[in-house]
Amino acid sequence: MRHVVDEKAPQTNSVPNKMSDAAATVTVQPADEAMPAVFGSLASGVAVTFMTRLAILVCTIGSSVIVAHWLGPEGTGALAVLNVTVALALQLGSAGIPSATTYFVAKDRSLAAAIWIDALVFSIAAGALLALGVIVIANIRPTLFNGVAVGLITVVAVSIPFQLVTLLGLNLLLAIDRIRLMNVLDALSSFLVLLNAIGVLVLWRRNLTTLVWFNQAAAVAVSVIVIGFLARLTRRAGAKGFDFALLKRMLVYGLKFYICIFAGFIIFRLDLLIVNRFGGAQDAGVYAIASQFSFLLIMIPGVIASLLFPRVASGRDEPAGYAVEVTRHTSFIMT
Repeated sequence: MRHVVDEKAPQTNSVPNKMSDAAATVTVQPADEAMPAVFGSLASGVAVTFMTRLAILVCTIGSSVIVAHWLGPEGTGALAVLNVTVALALQLGSAGIPSATTYFVAKDRSLAAAIWIDALVFSIAAGALLALGVIVIANIRPTLFNGVAVGLITVVAVSIPFQLVTLLGLNLLLAIDRIRLMNVLDALSSFLVLLNAIGVLVLWRRNLTTLVWFNQAAAVAVSVIVIGFLARLTRRAGAKGFDFALLKRMLVYGLKFYICIFAGFIIFRLDLLIVNRFGGAQDAGVYAIASQFSFLLIMIPGVIASLLFPRVASGRDEPAGYAVEVTRHTSFIMT
């Protein structure tokens, strides 16, 4: 899943860069009262986030049941293939930047504004390339999607840059310990998808194409809301603009974990595309609903890992011992 993940001394006016110190200087204000370098209770954060993930799961399953009832297994499978295609593109093209965003900001929150600017530029550029790549593949090799209309793939591909903005924004909120806001924005997408399923299929009685359009509009809307909130949270910190040297450092860091994160994503998501390729959209629809319940098994450790990461990355309170202690408690809970 998502999300999450992964730097520097508090209240500094420059970004250390082993390759080029001069190119990496970022001007900030002496202090950012909006983002104090402290973290709240881990247990409280885990509880809130876990409940939010359960709510997201309910919305996801609810929308899948509605789609299955009104469009049949084939419609459910087609929609699931579209969603997995976008998710796969996001994981493939993010290059570990979501993890690097959390890590760098957790180390030094004064970098939040500069990193957010870099994240926006990266999202637009990389997202546009990813969208173009998905569209080209869909037109050249439509058999890969086994019956899913190329037009629908094109529609969902357009939302990739916006969804990448949302992904990076949520990771930045995680780094500055805005857990409740992060959860609200994270759940908003799933809630809007559920409302779309009810409104478009049950009340309006339209088809899959209309539903896909509404879902992508919801993704764009959530992205705009994320940008608005982060603009308010980072406005106190000054930044000269896009900092390529800082982005380069983030890429170097993110790529260290990229293979591991991407491999894990493939294990849990690529199977749906394989089922669709060999069994068709109908089998993929049945499989999509059933496989959603498997995420319950990894939900708790996933939530704990997400919230633990920025705390360990900040380097405060003996992070190694703290991580071991949390791991012991997590093992007991999972048992």
